[in-house]
Amino acid sequence: MSTGRQGQRSSSGADAQPADHRSDKPSGLVVWALVAASLITLAWLLGRQHYYDWILGRETIAVTVFCDATVFGDEAPQVWALYDKVALSPIAIVLGALQNRAPDQVRSYHLVRISEPNIAAHALHLPSVPSGPLARILVRTRGRRYYVDIRDQTVRDGTIYVHLPRRLRGNAPAL
Repeated sequence: MSTGRQGQRSSSGADAQPADHRSDKPSGLVVWALVAASLITLAWLLGRQHYYDWILGRETIAVTVFCDATVFGDEAPQVWALYDKVALSPIAIVLGALQNRAPDQVRSYHLVRISEPNIAAHALHLPSVPSGPLARILVRTRGRRYYVDIRDQTVRDGTIYVHLPRRLRGNAPAL
């Protein structure tokens, strides 16, 4: 005959549960957070090129680089505009942060091919460059690469004017 209530366990220690009886399994909230973070990361990896095209496709400006363009010869050079990827990120745009970093501080670039550059003996004119955090202009011709850092992004009459200094750092020669 039992003297205790029915359904109560004895406190003999063998059947007793520890005071902290949380499971070692992750909670449902943690699992959903990991799934959501994974989906956001996957969406960013798959859609970032379209995002960059969309964010840079709003308006265009002209860029004129004053340089000795005779090094290009008769061959039409391939020209790319290099944008700061960090400054193009949605968080940086919303916060308005990192939009005017010096080209020396930029480590990750988004490249946009510029079609139909106008070449004169003293300048390289790019009529339709997407407006954004432009860091460099890269020119490739005859197997050589030339670049110029865009230090001043001031737009005057719809054009950014770049005058080259005597020397530029880097492995590619200056324009």
